[in-house]
Amino acid sequence: MNIIFRVDASTHIGTGHMARCLTLAKALVQAPACGQPDKSVPVTCTFVCQALPGHWQSTIEQAGFDCHLLPAMAINNQLEDAALTCAAFGESLPADLLIIDHYALDETFSQAMRAQVSHIMVIDDLANRKHDCDLLLDQNLFADMATRYQGLVGPATRQLLGPQYALLRDEFYQPALPRQANRVLVSFGGADEHNLTNLTLDALLRLKESALQVDIVVGQSYPWTTALSERVATLPWVTLHIHCNYMARLMQQASIMVGSGGTTHWERCITGLPGIIITVADNQQATTRHLNMLGACNWLGDHQQIKPSQLQLAIEALQGDSLRHNNMSNTARRLVPKSAGTAWVVDEILALIRGHNG
Repeated sequence: MNIIFRVDASTHIGTGHMARCLTLAKALVQAPACGQPDKSVPVTCTFVCQALPGHWQSTIEQAGFDCHLLPAMAINNQLEDAALTCAAFGESLPADLLIIDHYALDETFSQAMRAQVSHIMVIDDLANRKHDCDLLLDQNLFADMATRYQGLVGPATRQLLGPQYALLRDEFYQPALPRQANRVLVSFGGADEHNLTNLTLDALLRLKESALQVDIVVGQSYPWTTALSERVATLPWVTLHIHCNYMARLMQQASIMVGSGGTTHWERCITGLPGIIITVADNQQATTRHLNMLGACNWLGDHQQIKPSQLQLAIEALQGDSLRHNNMSNTARRLVPKSAGTAWVVDEILALIRGHNG
């Protein structure tokens, strides 16, 4: 069973698209023969990514998957992208499934790939362009969720909509650890292009709480690792974690998280972790605004608007209001049930493939 992922990561794009695709790939190869009656049928997931600064080729290969890099120079159009993608695979095409997670690709790319794949799945959250796909996943939460893709996908497209389909790593479905008071988790994704990690540390240094413990998580694409490491070395109450594989544990133990939107929302929700959120991209705002309205997080605004003093006050206010803290935790937890998520998406993919294979 041959599955292809077309997805990119970079210091500018961020790593969220790649992270959720890698989560899905790991879950697919662990599924029994991808729904085949012959349990000896192997499942192969291969990634096609552009060689942008901060690409994840080494991480993908360390996870056990092949990764073909497209040229780093600008790709002129989607037809050229499709031609390069096909050339990267050569004789291994046709594939059973193509999974696309890319804001720059739409129905033009899918239609160009149709002859080379049996099925197409698209992962999206913008709902701003047409897709030619058999399966569409949008794991975010919007007030108009049920109608967002009207006119953007065909009537036969199966739509998986909402955080019950969030692609979360296996660690988030394990038994939870006890939460610790006055423990703050800081994470703005793998790249943190605007260095909000440093801004948050400035805010934390203003706090009066002397018993505070802080965990800071940055990815391998974070550009200021050396400077941050030197700063943290002088602060015994701060622990720096670089590209860690135990995020669920840190979220379960923390009492508050400061971070951005994206998939992190659903990681927070499944662990019931109250969050103070600073959005870093336009596509994060609608979902974050809706979660803020529901009481599942505290949205301070977009990154250009935030100052350390403002963040300091928000942290102090949430720390000092146990009723609001508990309500936010419970509201968030109800949005992503432990029995849902990645497993449901894998089941949908297997059903699609079984339907094709009869």
